[in-house]
Amino acid sequence: MSNATKTPDFSVIFANFPDALLMVDAQGAVTYSNRASERLWRSAPSELRARPANSLFRSADPQRTFVEYLGGALRGESCRFEQAEEFLLAHVSEEVPVEVTLQQLPEEGPHAGALVWIRDITARRRREIAQADVHRARLETARATAIADTVNGLAHESRNALQRSQACLDMLAHRVRELPKESDLVSRLQQAQDRLQQLHEQLQKYAGPVRLNCKRMAVPEVIQAAWENLSHLRTDRQASLEQGPELAGVTCELDAQAIEQVLRNLFENSLEGCPDPVLIRVSAEARQTEGKPMLLLKVLDNGPGFSPDHKHKLFHPFFTTKTRGSGLGLAIVKRLIEAHRGEVEIDWSAPQGAKIMISLPQSAGVLR
Repeated sequence: MSNATKTPDFSVIFANFPDALLMVDAQGAVTYSNRASERLWRSAPSELRARPANSLFRSADPQRTFVEYLGGALRGESCRFEQAEEFLLAHVSEEVPVEVTLQQLPEEGPHAGALVWIRDITARRRREIAQADVHRARLETARATAIADTVNGLAHESRNALQRSQACLDMLAHRVRELPKESDLVSRLQQAQDRLQQLHEQLQKYAGPVRLNCKRMAVPEVIQAAWENLSHLRTDRQASLEQGPELAGVTCELDAQAIEQVLRNLFENSLEGCPDPVLIRVSAEARQTEGKPMLLLKVLDNGPGFSPDHKHKLFHPFFTTKTRGSGLGLAIVKRLIEAHRGEVEIDWSAPQGAKIMISLPQSAGVLR
């Protein structure tokens, strides 16, 4: 048996290497591509080798192209760059992030030029994005918990103060009932007191625990009840509510009181934000989410809609664009819908008006 060492066949290793490999000559033309690169670009070897290497990559930095990276490799500079700023043009409609290493090849060899090692990092990027989303969600949850704890404490402490001030106002009103000027001042104080009481109730609804009593309810009846409860805001107003014909006979497992509150908050926003004549349309659509039946309610008004500048703030507690708003209306909506294991979002594609999308599960599985 011969003891001579057999020279390994590197062509087999290159051809079956798990990452994409290209060989590029001094002019930047592809002279070799392995199977992984052909899968990555979804091109035949002849198609890849007919193209300049520069056409296979795109840089987010227009001041530095792949040709410059290649030039560095040909000068003996091994350079590696993360494809956060570079994109592999795999398809017209798809950009694949890759990590690339460039290495000069021996000038005396049959493949003088540079070796390009390309690693698809799509999965890594998705993990990074998912981890960032989880981190943001945790921060938002912590923020919401801190706000809820603070608000709960304020609501508890303010209850007694409001009751005392109301008792004093009642006694003062009785004493000055025959004094017009003083009675007018007391009336203004009472309006301010009523406003504080309303804010206190909103704080309690936001900070207090959500306890749902879900039953199968007729959705049109819940919508109409919410509208009727706002009759005092429609006095001397031209305002109407339309329910889509597809809502007839629709039922859903929900807490009627909670969903009425959700719809009242949305209708009240529309009544405050829309000039007369106000038109609010509620429509419905059946959907499947992860194999589960969902009811999608769409609430659309004919007002100016939401500003895109407020896109990421609308459901945050205490954010408001109103002069007299508490900033809790949409925050309460979000909390009550999520307690039903549902979702609420703004449809920014609506050509006019504010459009709110509420997704509710048809089953009775709720978050207590």
